[in-house]
Amino acid sequence: MIEIQPGSVFSRLTVVKRVGSSIHKQIIWECECECGNTINAIAPNLRLGKVRSCGCIRFTFKPGIRKRLRGVNSKEYNSWIGMRRRCYDAKHHKYKYYGALGIVVCERWLDSFDSFLADMRPAPSKNHSIDRFPDKNGNYEPENCRWATVLEQNRNKRKFKNVSFI
Repeated sequence: MIEIQPGSVFSRLTVVKRVGSSIHKQIIWECECECGNTINAIAPNLRLGKVRSCGCIRFTFKPGIRKRLRGVNSKEYNSWIGMRRRCYDAKHHKYKYYGALGIVVCERWLDSFDSFLADMRPAPSKNHSIDRFPDKNGNYEPENCRWATVLEQNRNKRKFKNVSFI
């Protein structure tokens, strides 16, 4: 069993001091997050990795990305998060179609939602999502992305073939 003591590190949390016990007689520790916030966590949750941050980890994709609260839960923000996850999170169910094929997000957008939003502008409607166009095999970058409807995206799929009837 992992021993917890002041100075122990669990993901983004550093244990500061013991602050008491829960009603179930579990030890409660005060922990400082990398972002500077302080939380209290029970020992089993720290040991099992159930608590990894003060909650700020929900707003970041990887360590080092600045926490951005503005725009959270917007269509554009969710598209930005999804785009990065498809390209860099090997556990994402669509990673094999993006990151595994070498598709990446441009450097300007990778760490900055503000830059992504400045380049893409707000989506025209809730029915639009990000699409790589004109090069469907290209990277996510300003010159190769647009907001598109499902119909437009279906016409831009890799497996789509243009058939002409005479």
